[in-house]
Amino acid sequence: SQDSQLTTMTEQERIEWPHALSRQSWRYLPEDTEPTNKKREASKKEDDEEDAKKKPKVAEKSEEETPTMFLKGLVDKEGSPVTEASLKGKIVLLYFSSSWCPGCVTFTPMLSVLFEEVEDENFAVIYVSSDDTAEQCQEYYQKKHADWFCLPFDDVQQRSELKKRYGVFAGKEQEHFPDTTRKSGIPTLVVVDREGASLELLDCDDPKVHKEIQFKGTDFLKQWESHRWE
Repeated sequence: SQDSQLTTMTEQERIEWPHALSRQSWRYLPEDTEPTNKKREASKKEDDEEDAKKKPKVAEKSEEETPTMFLKGLVDKEGSPVTEASLKGKIVLLYFSSSWCPGCVTFTPMLSVLFEEVEDENFAVIYVSSDDTAEQCQEYYQKKHADWFCLPFDDVQQRSELKKRYGVFAGKEQEHFPDTTRKSGIPTLVVVDREGASLELLDCDDPKVHKEIQFKGTDFLKQWESHRWE
């Protein structure tokens, strides 16, 4: 009997005996008397799995669907959207220009020749327009620019934000940016990183720049090799 077992036990055994008996008793419990907390855990797990099945799955965006880091809505000459994948591994230059600007009319052909000679897989030029109308912008872009990208003229907000951010705009546009210090007019090239930080700013209306292009040729653009988008 339990009483007789207790009389022959040492003091330490008497202390440990109820705990040992309790541990052994769990071993022989039938399955339907499983501890309540274990039942609850199993039930909760089943409920969680059921809820997961009911939740709609969100499709992961492929690289082609991922938007550009800080530039939105870019298009190519065919009007197709430009993805971030199209800019990966390239040196990205924002080209501030317009069809009515004499300096732009002179520099755009020079830039187009360089762009075609260095092959477009190395560089991505993005036209940021200061034209007066969408028609002017489209005609100038299609006929005078090389096969690079464009920020749509209708996206006035983003064009204005870029001009204000880099302080690059035509003199007659100054009234639209009264609190912005104008760093350069047009034409101007700005080399940017993925987050939009300005790495280089080049006043392309400067005769010295034209002479440097004539002297260096494609090496003029290759000087920014370290600024490729990873």
